[in-house]
Amino acid sequence: CCCCCLNLLLFIPEFSLLQLLFSVLFLDCVRLKEEMRGTSFRFYIWDPPLLVMQILTVQVLAYASFSLILSVLATFLGVPLSLSLIFADTALDVWQIGVVYVLNSALIAVYIWYLVRRAKQCLDFSSTFVVFHIIASCLFHRIPRYWSWWILQLVCLIIIAFLSEYLCIRNEMRQSITVSGEPVVASIDDTNTNTN
Repeated sequence: CCCCCLNLLLFIPEFSLLQLLFSVLFLDCVRLKEEMRGTSFRFYIWDPPLLVMQILTVQVLAYASFSLILSVLATFLGVPLSLSLIFADTALDVWQIGVVYVLNSALIAVYIWYLVRRAKQCLDFSSTFVVFHIIASCLFHRIPRYWSWWILQLVCLIIIAFLSEYLCIRNEMRQSITVSGEPVVASIDDTNTNTN
């Protein structure tokens, strides 16, 4: 359902390959997550295919949501849609594109929370997304010259890392931990506190 909705919502013609890639990666990543669901609270097995699929899925979802938000803004501003709006540092005013980046950063944090669900890996996935975006921007247009663009990337990295880590920690605190086959649920008992 989510895959079909995102495929319908992508308006930029250059994203047809991206749509196909998203469909394949997202469904494979969800399938692998379902296979892991029966495992214990901590999953430490090194699984490179899952890691690569998670990275690619986060990238594709991020650019899909970025293009959706950007298409709404571009329609509102009367700017023609193109990939330079995503990858060039001079396409729009920094405040206009900054709104798109910040909104998309919040969505990327949710994607990382949903696909990764590990607080330890949030900074890794956040950094990976931003570094890949910087590389793609350099390859598509040129090395960005404006400090405001670089500061915006740093702000987005901070938003993605902190928000995704917050969501993952909150999720981990809700789960029960299995110790020696017995589920242990942490709780705070306020009735046994000593007040002098």
